[in-house]
Amino acid sequence: MNTVSPVVTCDDSLRAGQDRGTACQFGHPSGWVGAVVGHLMAVKNLSMNRLVVELLDVKPEDAVLEIGFGPGQAIKLLAERTPAALVAGIDPSAVMVRQATRRNRQWIATKRIELHPASVASIPLPNGSLTKAFAVNSFHHWDNQRQGLMEVRRVLRPGGTLLLCLRMHLPKPWWDSAPGLTDEQVEQAEQMLRESGFGAVRSAEHSVGRRVVCLTGRSM
Repeated sequence: MNTVSPVVTCDDSLRAGQDRGTACQFGHPSGWVGAVVGHLMAVKNLSMNRLVVELLDVKPEDAVLEIGFGPGQAIKLLAERTPAALVAGIDPSAVMVRQATRRNRQWIATKRIELHPASVASIPLPNGSLTKAFAVNSFHHWDNQRQGLMEVRRVLRPGGTLLLCLRMHLPKPWWDSAPGLTDEQVEQAEQMLRESGFGAVRSAEHSVGRRVVCLTGRSM
């Protein structure tokens, strides 16, 4: 089996024009800087979160997981759109868990939403308990993407859908470059999904203020 290099790392973001601290704070926000980053993500990712909610097309009978929920904006949009569906989320950042809990307090109280301080490497949910899983701008922050994909496949039912949406890299002058995935990294991610047991893998580009790619695969 061929190996696929990591899609993107903190060092990739550093080369793309971000300092290491900023790049890694977006992956695992902590402290007061992480709290500020969370509020920034709520603004910067709003259009992407709305896109993802549309693409997921969640039904009342669905059980959905967000991987790396950040400030909890997408989860809130899902709960508002489809009140009967069950929505869960995992994020390793205590700062993000607090922000997402505040944003979704009413849904958590009615047990419509459950948030877990956890990593994608060890999802605290039973086998085959989900119909859909998604991640918005977080796949490139997973410590072990292949292991994470295998774990997502474990908690998805056969035929369940995984949706990964990420910004594409915008080449600009070195002092103002916008980090994101390259076309080559998208191809690597597609191959990684196939090697991790996902079928019907495809990618589609969208424009939500900038170029975005969304990858989908079905658990086999």
